[in-house]
Amino acid sequence: TGDAVSTNVDYDPWLGAGVEDAESESITGTTTITDTLTGGDVTITTTNSTTHTVTTAKYDNNPGGDHAFVATGYYDIHLDNTDDVDSVTIEFCKNMDANTTIYYWDGDDWVACSDQAFDPATGCVVVTISDTTNPDLDYLSGGPFASGRTPVGGLSRPASRLELLESWLRSLISTLW
Repeated sequence: TGDAVSTNVDYDPWLGAGVEDAESESITGTTTITDTLTGGDVTITTTNSTTHTVTTAKYDNNPGGDHAFVATGYYDIHLDNTDDVDSVTIEFCKNMDANTTIYYWDGDDWVACSDQAFDPATGCVVVTISDTTNPDLDYLSGGPFASGRTPVGGLSRPASRLELLESWLRSLISTLW
């Protein structure tokens, strides 16, 4: 529904999730944007004093397809262009731990980002994107990210003690009935 898309808009496919919140900031040269919607910082490393607009967003639900991990959040980091950009470093800090992985939607599947590490000092998963990583810099022109925990032994790892208690109570009730 809505108005038709003009010939000046690249789209394919439209994402199905609503945006919970979004922020944009114009920057020049190598710059760090602090306290973004990922819960951490986004650093753009450039070779020149080129100006870029960076938009971070948080989706209210899954903007891609099905996945096997237990999702803890869905995000977008959009760069208006990659001119003179060497790399982008993104800190994902909301509900992260050493078992969290950051995924990107490749159009068919959620794939783990190739250059990521958990930083115990900050409690963030840090992802670096460049021309030699997966995803590469071109992905930042319109693709979502997801944070999640991989199921262990066929069971999903609980994200909190409350989830663990809930699972245990369900098992107990089903055993008693």
